[in-house]
Amino acid sequence: FYINLSNLLFSVSLNIYLIVFVGLGLNGAIWTIAVSSVFGLLLILFNVKIPLNNKYNLSIIRKMFKYGIPNVPNYLQAIIMALFGQFYLSNKLSVEELGFYAVAWKFCLPLVVVLSVIHNSWKAYKFDLLKSSQKVDELFTQFSTIMLMIYCSIFLIICFWGGDFLKLFTDISFHNAEQYVSYLCLIPLFQAFYHCFSSFISFGEKQTLNPFIGFGGLVFTVVPSYVLIPNYGIIGAAFSTSLGWLVMAILGYLYGQTIYKVN
Repeated sequence: FYINLSNLLFSVSLNIYLIVFVGLGLNGAIWTIAVSSVFGLLLILFNVKIPLNNKYNLSIIRKMFKYGIPNVPNYLQAIIMALFGQFYLSNKLSVEELGFYAVAWKFCLPLVVVLSVIHNSWKAYKFDLLKSSQKVDELFTQFSTIMLMIYCSIFLIICFWGGDFLKLFTDISFHNAEQYVSYLCLIPLFQAFYHCFSSFISFGEKQTLNPFIGFGGLVFTVVPSYVLIPNYGIIGAAFSTSLGWLVMAILGYLYGQTIYKVN
């Protein structure tokens, strides 16, 4: 938990510094992803005892690579999904409108933070439940329901009061950005749905279909973007990216139910 929280705080701080203070824009977001990944790896290495004298089982290592490799293109496609709307907007909107986007997105960060903390903790904890609990199916259903309730509650709070907080904490020149807060907040909401509904895919021995789920989300992000963003700008980017995550949530749920059925 503390490793995930430390990495999250580092990522958010670096993201704000590179985008807001340095002015790197999309490049700042990309650098944040890369540096945060290395930082998270270092945190794990410093907190995990690695036996140096033990013999390693090559068959287990091969199984680990076989299990993990299909997730790599899935993660890469998810990153492209998240950044594509920002990239396309940067070529279509004025500097003022891009400023509105950046400010509005800052007030969606509470949901992003909660999603990251819960998701990163749940990734490991669900395996402990699978091994140790007798009523594991019931627990999985309860945890999934609780997570969805938390995500939806934070989303509604941001929708109702995010614009008011934006006006309270920003200069009057940015107040027009309040109209975009609820639309942009759909992105982390549907991303949360994906992580929740597809959570049990990891229980399978193979992850071979994961890249196709990511590809489906990428297609349903990129193609609508060329239609929605020129006509609706920031709102179009919010809808296209949200649609990509929604498609991934549906595909992930259907695939996950074939591996481990949860009501």
